[in-house]
Amino acid sequence: MGCIPADIIAVDAPVSAQCAGWSDCKTLAPVIRQTAEKYRAEIIAWEIMPNHVPVLVEVDPQFGNHRLVKSLKGVSSHPLRQEFRTLKSRLPTLWTNRYFVSTVGGAPLAVIKQYVENQKDV
Repeated sequence: MGCIPADIIAVDAPVSAQCAGWSDCKTLAPVIRQTAEKYRAEIIAWEIMPNHVPVLVEVDPQFGNHRLVKSLKGVSSHPLRQEFRTLKSRLPTLWTNRYFVSTVGGAPLAVIKQYVENQKDV
């Protein structure tokens, strides 16, 4: 992100129900990356899990963590429902309104990145 002061945050965004097969989704990655770029945020690491998406992201604190999470969820919902038609009929909303955000703080970035990337092994 260059010279812009930024927060490194860890986000855990739960989905409304188990979404079998969506961890192999081809649509989600480019949508998430494009949305992050639009808001001058950089995705450092992330994993698509059946019931949540842990993300490590660098974001401009002036933009606001909550706005980034809301944008990532809102923009990604439509293409996911297009690719996975069952999500359209089964769920009133794809993403829950809940999310967890924590600044990385003093933890080494490599440790947090490894934690996010290893979520599939848990």
